[in-house]
Amino acid sequence: MASLTSRRLSRRRFLEIAAAGAATVGGGYGLLLEPSDFAIEQVKIAAPLPTGLRIGAVSDFHLADHISQERVEAAVRHLRAESPDLIVLLGDYSTAMHTESVIHRNVERALDILGSLDAPLGVYAILGNHDVTHKLDDIATVIERHGPTPLVDNGVVLSVHGERFGIVGLADALQMKPKPNLALAAIPSGVSYLGLVHEPDAGPTLIPHAALVLSGHSHGGQVRLPLIGAPVLPELGRRLPWGLRRDGKTLVYTSRGVGMVPPRIRINCRPEITLITIVNQGGIRPQRPHV
Repeated sequence: MASLTSRRLSRRRFLEIAAAGAATVGGGYGLLLEPSDFAIEQVKIAAPLPTGLRIGAVSDFHLADHISQERVEAAVRHLRAESPDLIVLLGDYSTAMHTESVIHRNVERALDILGSLDAPLGVYAILGNHDVTHKLDDIATVIERHGPTPLVDNGVVLSVHGERFGIVGLADALQMKPKPNLALAAIPSGVSYLGLVHEPDAGPTLIPHAALVLSGHSHGGQVRLPLIGAPVLPELGRRLPWGLRRDGKTLVYTSRGVGMVPPRIRINCRPEITLITIVNQGGIRPQRPHV
């Protein structure tokens, strides 16, 4: 999740105020209880991908001193219990509010845990804006060494019951310069593909013809207020901040993520593990993008 400068109130200042209010009024619910209360979002989406395909998605772990290994381990247990056909990790394994060496150490710790995930069609990972350091190749190597396949401007083609589809993962849109044409070169003409883009608002521009784009980054705002929603959201996470939305012809599902950035608070915005089932028709209706 990127740092945000709001016209009215900075993201960090807003969350500090919300944290103080939660501790005073809510008995610490938003500080202690909701951040550990995972929601397993079972979502049916009609998209031109193999019918019945089950995709497990998790994002924004932000492993650091204030986000424990136990929380990431709990997310892994929940996801393993669902036994999806494939698993995607949508970035931000650490938090960029540290030195490069600490970021690398936290990425190692996170991937030690996430490396225990497996699925029949594989586990695939992209980078988030908090993962990007001067040693980018090292981060991708860490991911690969622990088992998941890193997708940074590249793609793979898979097959289910003889039906081919692709997965395309892009470089982080805030900290890097994604090369969608390079990634799409791995996908044969006429093969539909799932897109992985950390920042949701970037997906429809970068890969508008994806059958479905999966993203994280926004954390759902961490705090969502009645009638208002999330008062502050990060850059490239404002139009499509959570759930399933259609932007033009592109379907984007944005996860609320697992972890948090300081101040560590969630109110009406539970951490999320997503299980998507591809269906022929029906499924949930996409919301409109935020204005």
